[in-house]
Amino acid sequence: MPIAARILSCALACAVAAGCGGGSGGGEHYSADATASCLAENGASVDPGNRVDVLAIRSGAEEGAVRAKFGSKELILSFSADADAAQDVQSAYEPFSDSNVVGDLERKGNAVLAWTDSPSDDERQTAEDCLR
Repeated sequence: MPIAARILSCALACAVAAGCGGGSGGGEHYSADATASCLAENGASVDPGNRVDVLAIRSGAEEGAVRAKFGSKELILSFSADADAAQDVQSAYEPFSDSNVVGDLERKGNAVLAWTDSPSDDERQTAEDCLR
């Protein structure tokens, strides 16, 4: 196999192994409906209405939002078309971060997770595992 072909083959293998995204925000694409179903199956109280958060919808969560409760903690998951649009949603929430509105904020692919209070490790893991 010529060297150029080996390099190309290696580069393609690395891109596949890396998932062509990665990092905070990555290239993952999640669905509001599938995520809501998983959260409900795992004990969260879920309101899958697409208009649960005006800030999320107006700032780029055109693929919907889901409100879930884990006991007294509330989580709003906002879903955008892509990671760049999700960054806009995250930026819209940031002024409210560490306040009585949003206590914990993170982005995963096209999803933004805004908690009213910092979740326990188990609650955070359940929410992240349910991103579909």
